[in-house]
Amino acid sequence: MNRFLVLPAIVLLFCSMQKLSAQSPAPVGAVVGGIPRLTISESAARASLGEYFTDGTVIETCSIVEIGSNTYYLMGDGSASGNSRRIAVPLRENQKHQLLIDASTTLHKCLGAPSGACSFTISGASISGCSCQDNATAEISPTCNHEISITVSE
Repeated sequence: MNRFLVLPAIVLLFCSMQKLSAQSPAPVGAVVGGIPRLTISESAARASLGEYFTDGTVIETCSIVEIGSNTYYLMGDGSASGNSRRIAVPLRENQKHQLLIDASTTLHKCLGAPSGACSFTISGASISGCSCQDNATAEISPTCNHEISITVSE
């Protein structure tokens, strides 16, 4: 067998697998013993969440949080220019107890300017708004905006 024909076939197979995984949602976490956990590195999760912001937000911490019964979100906390930022991306659990981000999903952002910390308000098993804790050094009273956006993938 010609060695020069084998390498292109392997590259073609690899590229096909990459395209398939880009079309299918990839697991970011799993429910193990009833506890949701990240299965990707925290730095990769922070970088992914940071891509949803266009204002230079740096996500500093992230985790998977269960709200209600079997409703999971990938949440991240960060800041941009001293302003608090929080994001929540809903996850769905598959039959293998893996937690996935759907290609089409609803994003929740909590934007505070300036504030000490933002948090989401919860109603039942869903996010209903956000609130921001006053920062003692702020000269103006903090504003807090709850943004909801829907991403749709082709």
